[in-house]
Amino acid sequence: MEFSIDLVPGAGPMSVAPYRMTPAELVELEGQLEDLLEKQLVDPAKVASVLQWERPRPVTDIRSFVSLVGYYRRFIEGFSKIVAPLTQLTRKEQPFI
Repeated sequence: MEFSIDLVPGAGPMSVAPYRMTPAELVELEGQLEDLLEKQLVDPAKVASVLQWERPRPVTDIRSFVSLVGYYRRFIEGFSKIVAPLTQLTRKEQPFI
């Protein structure tokens, strides 16, 4: 017997490659962060320390970072889509791009 469960009407299959951000989108995200700072919705000292972090390179650092920011998944809409490229980097034989 065949059946399907539509969690979101019209959603595509989950086997699609993860979304990667373009440089323009990264700039837009930084602009949104600046808006939050101007409206004093975030602690500037915490934002400054996060912006000074080095990029995680080894798989263990990437796993640690994903684990650390996992706390915010309930506060950020679409968190799983945002973190998907990092999660993919933790797979075996996955080159760091």
